[in-house]
Amino acid sequence: MEMQQLKHFLMVAKHQKLLAAAEELNMSQSALTRSIKALENSVGAPLFEREARGVRLTVFGKSLQAHAHVILNETKKAVNELSALKGGTKGTIVIGVGPNYSSHILPTAITQLLSERPNIEIIIHEGNMEDLLPPLRIGNLDLLFLIVPHAIDDPDLKFEPLIQEKMIVVGRAGHPLARRRKVTAEDAAKCSWIISDQILLADNITREFFVRYGISVERNTVVNAKSIPFRKAAILESDMLTLMPAHVVANEIRDKTLARINLERLEHDFPAGIIYSVRGTQPAALVELIRKIRATCKTQQHTLADLK
Repeated sequence: MEMQQLKHFLMVAKHQKLLAAAEELNMSQSALTRSIKALENSVGAPLFEREARGVRLTVFGKSLQAHAHVILNETKKAVNELSALKGGTKGTIVIGVGPNYSSHILPTAITQLLSERPNIEIIIHEGNMEDLLPPLRIGNLDLLFLIVPHAIDDPDLKFEPLIQEKMIVVGRAGHPLARRRKVTAEDAAKCSWIISDQILLADNITREFFVRYGISVERNTVVNAKSIPFRKAAILESDMLTLMPAHVVANEIRDKTLARINLERLEHDFPAGIIYSVRGTQPAALVELIRKIRATCKTQQHTLADLK
């Protein structure tokens, strides 16, 4: 089994057509066919089933596909790290970040890392956990940092909780409900809300709360917006409410421009932290970044504790 054969195999699996795969690889279809046949002989099993309009993976092919991604990505990481050690090229760390965390905790940890290791390139991909887990599994991402609302059933991945994130209802400091010790669902039903129709944890929680207490999502949602900066600006200038992670508004609450609305039935706590693969090895720069994320989270947790 050769690396080049694995690359050819993955390209055919991607296109499900030999001709399209050969064109992207800039090689003849006959040469690609020979490469796939040699790989099948090497593993002792058919990897593709031929169909009228192309090919599809067999059960053996599906099994090899996950391993092939990991093998090639681990090899690439090793080459990059050795090259970086020799000073030839930059090392690269690719991180998947949950909504709101690209501007929280990570910037501090990354800045500290780059001050010590300037020959490192950091690539950030933002998304939801469900979107980021598949590329982490195959090695296209080195690390995830996000809120984890439920257990991850995958023996190849490890979740390390680092911070307890609280979802809180937020309004302007002068909001009529801001001084209430307890806000009810009936009070919430009389307010206008900012909720996104996208798959965001805070908005899913809000919609579930509305349904549970018979509040109309359509009538009470006056602004459909995902942007956190927009939400903060909008509630600052109106009596609208929204549910957000506490860290997003910690400074504004401390400065008394925004206020936590005590709607405890809507508040939720979730662990946030890092997820990484236990297969393969972690480059030294990634190990160091993880250390700095842990230290930053430890400091940040004390700040969030003041909001609880």
